[in-house]
Amino acid sequence: MADYYIETTTGEELPAHSSPLTVEEIDEALVAAQNSVRFDKEQFLSEARKAKARANIGVSKGGEFKPVGFFETYELMEAALPNPEPGVFAGVGTAPPYDFYCWDGYHQKWEPQGQLTSGQGSGLPPGGTEGQVLSKASDEDGDAEWKDVVARAKVEADAPETPEAGDFWFDTAANNEFAVDNAPTSGSSNLVTSGGVFNAINAVKNDVDAVNDSLQEVENSLQEINTKISAVLLWENPNTTANFAAQTINLDLSEYGAVLYVAFADTVNDHTEVKLAVIGYKTNISSFWNYRQGRPVTTTPTGAVFEDAAEVSQTASMKINNSKIIPYKIFGIKGVQL
Repeated sequence: MADYYIETTTGEELPAHSSPLTVEEIDEALVAAQNSVRFDKEQFLSEARKAKARANIGVSKGGEFKPVGFFETYELMEAALPNPEPGVFAGVGTAPPYDFYCWDGYHQKWEPQGQLTSGQGSGLPPGGTEGQVLSKASDEDGDAEWKDVVARAKVEADAPETPEAGDFWFDTAANNEFAVDNAPTSGSSNLVTSGGVFNAINAVKNDVDAVNDSLQEVENSLQEINTKISAVLLWENPNTTANFAAQTINLDLSEYGAVLYVAFADTVNDHTEVKLAVIGYKTNISSFWNYRQGRPVTTTPTGAVFEDAAEVSQTASMKINNSKIIPYKIFGIKGVQL
């Protein structure tokens, strides 16, 4: 038989009652009840009971999560904190993310809380001082360390004694910036002044400007040539599929410096030949399409004198064949004097 008391929601204790259960059995029943009972908005829970509940499990209203320490093992945590305050947290592990535990003041034991991966207390390693930053110590996940922020830009009269690659400083004595590459020592030949860098940049810029000037001159020359040289169509053959006998095409070439002949290799009109001729001279419009063939033409200031076309067969014999080298167009070229 055991006596027990029931406390009301206002904190008042009712008279003692007897029970056939032992104290241990009563305690187990109450624990089971507390784990199964849920309150809804219609039930009353006083502020005093809320405060008492928070004190039992060690959670303060609006409390801050702040672990009291970090320990390599659970046993070291128990040994270091034999009488913890309800609600305190501690981390266990050799590297983040740590396993966190909270001291349950009601059951008097450490309750596991899992690992935190974000927010305040998210598994950061202990230590560090104000102004330090967390930096990767290796490629391994979670391997980080607290390090001082190293200023890479400095204002000094002299170059740093032991500069590192990428350091930058302002020389107050010479009023000149300096940059370091490949971690040279002070005074090394690898020490580059901004004046030297600017001179090199200017030299490259000057070279680029010179190239641009040359390109502009070429462009101007091409434009000048384009405006001076022109081709004018003077004659066109109305029937290029017929044989073309020896004949003279009367033209006034006194205003032209040269003549351009365009001809088909034969009456099939599937291959063309082009010939630039000097006025006052004889030339040959030739083709090696199937057989070697050609047609002599003499260009005079008054026109073009075409002779019969000839071809050389596979037996090396030459014969007249006016179905070859059919004149198509004649252009007069201005702006040149050949």
